[in-house]
Amino acid sequence: MIGQDKILHFMFSFIIALVLGLSTSSPILGFLGSLGIGGAKEIYDMISPTGFAEFGDLIANSIGAGIATILCYLALKVNSEAK
Repeated sequence: MIGQDKILHFMFSFIIALVLGLSTSSPILGFLGSLGIGGAKEIYDMISPTGFAEFGDLIANSIGAGIATILCYLALKVNSEAK
């Protein structure tokens, strides 16, 4: 089963990518911004004495950001065709 930590990484990356992508009308910017924030958090976990970095966290971040990017692209496409 997938741990709660991975679900949280997925959800936060999804939300960040979706909000950034829709607010800037750039799904790629949302994806990259989300991965940047997630990557920075993992780097912090690596250098922090209390943190614990995991490769699985980056995978969960990538999947969440990727799905949000696809949905953002589709939403923007539908919105532009409706005009």
